[in-house]
Amino acid sequence: MNDETAGNHLFDTDLCDNRKKITLINHITKKVLCDHFGSELYENEAALENVRRRMEAFGRELTDINRQQAWVPRCCTVLPNPLGTAPGMWCVTTVKK
Repeated sequence: MNDETAGNHLFDTDLCDNRKKITLINHITKKVLCDHFGSELYENEAALENVRRRMEAFGRELTDINRQQAWVPRCCTVLPNPLGTAPGMWCVTTVKK
């Protein structure tokens, strides 16, 4: 695992007799997720505020790269991340057997 793949994990679980796949994604796979769900990226204000706060706490300037962490797929529920800058994203789809 390297910096480019470090947030990509795939978990399978059986819920309510339907097979579900839950994928945790990073900046590389956000666009793929949008394509899969027919969604688009948008800048989430709460996520952006968290990125700003974290950068200020580290004494760093908010860069375009940092700001991109607040861009999330519209099809996902944004999960706060109190320990880092990038928000969590929750998207679930049922995979037919």
